[in-house]
Amino acid sequence: MIRYRNRLASMKDDRLPKIVYNWEKSLNIDSWSKSVDFILSYVNMLDDTLAREEEKMCHVDLDVVKSRLLKICREKCWTSSLDMAKLCTYRELFDEQDHMIIVYTNLTRRQRSLVVKLKIGILPLGVEVGRFTNKPLEERICHICDDALLDNEFHFLLYCEALKPIRSKYFEEYNYLDDCTDPTDKVELCKLMLNSHNLKHTARFLESMFDERMRLLYAKKSDEEGEE
Repeated sequence: MIRYRNRLASMKDDRLPKIVYNWEKSLNIDSWSKSVDFILSYVNMLDDTLAREEEKMCHVDLDVVKSRLLKICREKCWTSSLDMAKLCTYRELFDEQDHMIIVYTNLTRRQRSLVVKLKIGILPLGVEVGRFTNKPLEERICHICDDALLDNEFHFLLYCEALKPIRSKYFEEYNYLDDCTDPTDKVELCKLMLNSHNLKHTARFLESMFDERMRLLYAKKSDEEGEE
């Protein structure tokens, strides 16, 4: 639409396409020409475009329009997430380059799925599963260790004692703590683990951790059913 609008702007006023365009634009309806004006206004480019139209010259850089639209959408998404408890992990681990890193890193389909679910806070841990049964947040504790701590992404990755053997081997092998300015800062550590340099190793670690977690959960459930 915008490319067509650019060509029309440079046309003489007596050309039929220009006459139809101006006629449609004058109507009080939701036409394509009004949609173009709305988009340009939304990205603060309409006034400049109209000024150049008067000079019979008009060119809209579609890459600039796209870039501004994406920036506005990202800002709106981020602002709306501030009031949503479900997106607390997403807010803490969010990075604008995440989608590029995850797409271009050589991961298996399952590893990529686990990484994405972890980063946006929908990995099926206690804090997420409890939402579907309206379980109070304080009751969504980890069931594979004895610490009675909230079963969220940080507990799963960094603190769960039941998964300590896998975690210890991972940290000993890659020495991520040496690159962390504050090893007690869980957000900094997780971001370090999930950055472009470490993501491939972390994805394998995450897959092993999740498999072990599921194995322990099923074993515990089987023991409880056997006792009954």
